[in-house]
Amino acid sequence: FREVREETGAEAHVQPLNYAHSFVLGQASPPVVCYETAFAARWPGGVPVLNDEEHDAFEWTSVSEALSRLPHEGLKVALKKAQKTLF
Repeated sequence: FREVREETGAEAHVQPLNYAHSFVLGQASPPVVCYETAFAARWPGGVPVLNDEEHDAFEWTSVSEALSRLPHEGLKVALKKAQKTLF
């Protein structure tokens, strides 16, 4: 909840998706392994207020468009779980 408010300025109810995954980031050796725990939140409306130091852009897309852009299978699984949870 705190992170959503800090990142967007929004007060949103965050729901755990009971899903975590890992992926390799970049080409470093040894590899950099990232771990993520997935959550979902319904956008409360209004325009996001983004911190310029942490974001350079944002856009709203359809779920199918977002799925086509996500680089890791775990992120795609998380988005599909969020879609089932929220809609």
